Amino acid sequence: MRGKREHSPRRGDSVCHRSCSLSTRKSVIRLIVDTILWLIVGLPILLLYKTGAPYHAGFFCDDQSLRYPYKKDTIPDPLLLGMGFFIPFFMMLMTEVIRCLTSRERSLANRDLLVFVKGACVFVFGFTVVEVFIQGFKFSIGRPRPHFFDVCRPNFSSINCSEGYVTNYECTGTSYSAKIMRESRFSFLSGHAAFSMYGAIFTSLYLEKRVRVTYSLVLKPVIQLSLVVLSLACSLTRYYDYKHHVSDIIAGLLLGTCNAVFIYKALGEKVLQDRNCKQVTLNLPRFEKPNMSGEARTPTPLLLRQDSSFTSADSRDYLCNNGHIRRTDIV
Repeated sequence: MRGKREHSPRRGDSVCHRSCSLSTRKSVIRLIVDTILWLIVGLPILLLYKTGAPYHAGFFCDDQSLRYPYKKDTIPDPLLLGMGFFIPFFMMLMTEVIRCLTSRERSLANRDLLVFVKGACVFVFGFTVVEVFIQGFKFSIGRPRPHFFDVCRPNFSSINCSEGYVTNYECTGTSYSAKIMRESRFSFLSGHAAFSMYGAIFTSLYLEKRVRVTYSLVLKPVIQLSLVVLSLACSLTRYYDYKHHVSDIIAGLLLGTCNAVFIYKALGEKVLQDRNCKQVTLNLPRFEKPNMSGEARTPTPLLLRQDSSFTSADSRDYLCNNGHIRRTDIV
């Protein structure tokens, strides 16, 4: 009897296994390092927002821009964060799902889902950067909101308004909570404007890179413009709610726009710059006109067979005269 031959693993399989293991190890290490760095940046900002005290800025007694009444938020923070994350994530996810459904290779489909995960991580990191700037400006500047006098209720009887800019004062208001009292100095800059515009611009750039619509020239620009309009509408509510001055809103819009462009150019394009990361093509099905019975179909000269009565040799019938094409009679 012949002895059983032992099947030893091929050298190529061993090399591939080691290469895949090394690639997976690098990806895990990179994920751990990025998560630690994100926590290092994000946790101090969260602690500052929860327990920090803003700069004690002063005011002018005759400043009419601080005499507006307090109003509740038209778009509260939970709704802003929910919609600000849901809309971009939903659009990015739908883009990659369409790619997966239209992809013929399973490996490319998995790659598309990985692109979504990486894109979402880049978006969250950019949001953290926006929050760093927002909270940094709010706590370091401490500009009073338009409803500051209504919430703070400074004791004007003990203030010498003839001195001009007043910095030595105490708030005597008791109608509002300590949280609202503290946030009455968070006017500059508008966090709603910055975050909403950041999400709108980042998502628009993502769609511009990943989606190509063939059956409409204006569909993609309309979607992108709608995102910007939603951001502007969200920003306007902060003015009508007497939460921010006009300059605060403009500064927030500029911060969100600049941060979105920077994060996308620095990180987002690297995620999408893959040789297999092509645009999603959205097109309508093409319907060919059926050939009517008895109707002769005109053949294409470049596709004619050799036995055709009208061969490529008859191409002499088309002559170029002074840059113009002239058709001669066929002999």
